[in-house]
Amino acid sequence: MRDFHTFEKGGLTIGQHRQIETKVQLEVVTKEDDEWADDDDGAYDDGVRATGELQVDVWFNNNIIKKGATGLLDLHYEGEKSRFNIVIMDMTHVEVIVPNKQKRYWWSFHPVGKPLCDGLELFPYNYKRQPLKVFTVTNFIGRWPVGVTAVVVANNRKEARKLVDAVLDKKGLMVGQEKKYDLDELDICAPGAVILHDGSF
Repeated sequence: MRDFHTFEKGGLTIGQHRQIETKVQLEVVTKEDDEWADDDDGAYDDGVRATGELQVDVWFNNNIIKKGATGLLDLHYEGEKSRFNIVIMDMTHVEVIVPNKQKRYWWSFHPVGKPLCDGLELFPYNYKRQPLKVFTVTNFIGRWPVGVTAVVVANNRKEARKLVDAVLDKKGLMVGQEKKYDLDELDICAPGAVILHDGSF
């Protein structure tokens, strides 16, 4: 299966530089598990092959995009977003827009690794990263005898506890004492809402 996507405005971040506005074309090919499908000897990563092209306008030769550079590509549409790392391959074309001032470059690229998030569903569902877990903590000792709440996003409970301990130390809470509290995991696979405190003591 072959899908084509075009985004008039995307954002490319390379290193510590500010985000670059770019037009993006993306092709995502999913290898067919079909004994009658035509032979395809292309290189696939977990059954997916993706390539794309960037179109970038540059003023005064201030071009930080170069072959072999890696960056983070952000794509948005109607409130959803996808983010994934890319590697720049080749400059495919260049045009002068304003002599001695502005040029327009076209660069080919390949996505690298699994998408960081894929709300736009550009890639197959089974190609996405494992989702992070969300935990709440409502029984650590705060500054005053009122309700307390913390929300933590982590890969697992062990990492979540380390993150909560670190932020408690940073806030000067429960310093010098054993940090006892409960981690309650939220189910992010089903829609729902949780009221952590309703205003009562």
